[in-house]
Amino acid sequence: LNLVHFYHGELLKFFDRYPELPKIIVAYEELVAKPREEAIRIGRVNIALMNFGLGAFKASFDTLNNLIEDYPGAFDIRYHKRDLLNQIKINAEHDFQQENYLLASKNFDMAIQYDEKYLLNERLYFRLSTCYEQLGNYEEATEILNQIWAKDHENIVLNIELGRLYSDMLNDHEKALEHFDRARDRARDILTSAYGRAYEIVVNPERLPAFYYEVYHGRALTNYRLGKYNESITDCNWAIFFRREISDDYHLRALNYYNINDRAKSCENLNLAISMGIPDPDPVLVDYCN
Repeated sequence: LNLVHFYHGELLKFFDRYPELPKIIVAYEELVAKPREEAIRIGRVNIALMNFGLGAFKASFDTLNNLIEDYPGAFDIRYHKRDLLNQIKINAEHDFQQENYLLASKNFDMAIQYDEKYLLNERLYFRLSTCYEQLGNYEEATEILNQIWAKDHENIVLNIELGRLYSDMLNDHEKALEHFDRARDRARDILTSAYGRAYEIVVNPERLPAFYYEVYHGRALTNYRLGKYNESITDCNWAIFFRREISDDYHLRALNYYNINDRAKSCENLNLAISMGIPDPDPVLVDYCN
């Protein structure tokens, strides 16, 4: 015991003589540990890259996300993740163009799930929605668009697409009309702001984006399905104003006039649609006018 006390006392004297020594020891231990920790980090990155190469995309991105949390200042990890996400998007777009909608949907969904900036890229949502629609998953197609609609109620194109899905695919015409109404109101506000209240007099409709036509075409079709024939006629008038070369709206206007027993206008519009090359005129309407 006396010997222990002796050496302890000598050790304290030694540290008193060299006060910086404990710090040097700690620094040395940290220096030795850094290469070991860096090797572990690089190993985890390589595992993530290997999993991606093997098609285990979820495992790959989960590993990279964990690494980003553990090493927030390691920008190379973020670069790896960005590059892998870009590859996923490229693969998804290729599959989409090849009409391989099942595989494309998985890749688009992966890109949305792991891209922190996905809300800035609405195109991914539209692509994924189209994939679901082509696969017959209409509710999923609508839900994926509702995710961005919740943050962007006034998006005209988004409201048109939701209106179309609700009306054409889900037979929820009332819900569809809500979206078409919102899109129409926003479109009118834009035109009024740019050209004044009498914009239809001064604007050249051929130079306007297609969504102005699509708003009224979709709304006309939805109102027709709801039995609101006069409202649908008004929408047809606006659709024809924006794109007068499209025969569908003359045909739809003919159907509306037929349902309110206006034979002359119904047949006039039917004949216009036929002269413009409508492929499948309504047979009941054709018999009616003959």
